Amino acid sequence: MPERLTYVHPDGSEPMRADKALAAFLSGRISRSRLLVSFSEGKVMMGGKPVEKKLLLRAGDALEVGLPEPPPDRVEPADIPVEILYEDDDVAAVNKPAGMTVHPGSGTGPDTLVHAMLSHCPLSLAGGAMRPGIVHRLDRETSGAMVLAVCADPADLTRISEEMSWLDPEVRSAVFPDWETLPYDNMSPHPDLVSERLESLYRLQSAN
Repeated sequence: MPERLTYVHPDGSEPMRADKALAAFLSGRISRSRLLVSFSEGKVMMGGKPVEKKLLLRAGDALEVGLPEPPPDRVEPADIPVEILYEDDDVAAVNKPAGMTVHPGSGTGPDTLVHAMLSHCPLSLAGGAMRPGIVHRLDRETSGAMVLAVCADPADLTRISEEMSWLDPEVRSAVFPDWETLPYDNMSPHPDLVSERLESLYRLQSAN
């Protein structure tokens, strides 16, 4: 059941927009983005009627606020088919279709690649509970090969990214067009870290 709160604009206070007054009232409790969800869903009311965020509150005005459900803290598996290109104890390489979002985020549903992969195998939590297994990304409308970490040790996620750092730049750009935006600027890998299984995968991808 969503939590409901009452806010009364204090006596002697200057007029203030409803969203700003509630943001101050709920500071540290919910984010501004979640508060705006309450406004957009009509859960901020005065006298039983939804109000807009720009409503000017005056002293004594009372608002009833229905807080949105807290964001999930884990991703549930979803039975969605995924084309597996390669898989071992450390990584899984898949063919992400165009139109599929990689991981959950604002405005996404339970149909991301992460949801689909969790029904197939456990993913590493090194990237966080809402982005398990993510080593790199592709845009929603971009199709192509993706590598996900299926290991349990967070250190292995770094090792996998180090391995990919030593791919031939042309092959890497073809398979991972967003490589340069990845947060691995401080890596200092050695070429010997490149594993035979990943080299084989990328040779296959560059040949196709």
